[in-house]
Amino acid sequence: MFKKILFPTDFSGCSVKITDFAIKFALNNHSELIFFHVLDDENNDAAIDYSQFKNEVEIKLDDLEKKEELTHIKDVKSLKWDIVSVSGTSAAEEIVKYVEDESNGIDLILMPTHSKGGIRRFLIGSTAEKVVRHSQVPVLTINTNKYSAK
Repeated sequence: MFKKILFPTDFSGCSVKITDFAIKFALNNHSELIFFHVLDDENNDAAIDYSQFKNEVEIKLDDLEKKEELTHIKDVKSLKWDIVSVSGTSAAEEIVKYVEDESNGIDLILMPTHSKGGIRRFLIGSTAEKVVRHSQVPVLTINTNKYSAK
């Protein structure tokens, strides 16, 4: 159904917490999974070494493969995935811009939410909310505070 799924991540505990969900979702839909990270120009974020994250993804895939009988997910190693990093001042704008570029072929955004509320959300709005409002493709949001890996 979905050929290519974009999974925006800031590599915080909240988004890493649902990485396994994103992997399972992509496998169940026979989709390619793109982990998408925005380096913050305003805070002069330095380039990140993604090797540790790549290792974590490989470990998750190995674990899923070992649990194949329980998860009913076949061909775990067939998952096509990549990490894309861009620079910008607004994560939401960069996500939407990446998706709008049809050459990237994204047809779903799987978006972690951090459930921050109150005055902070009122003043600046959440990244997920901005992406939902402006995305040209469907956005599936996952509340990281309510999700528990199974």
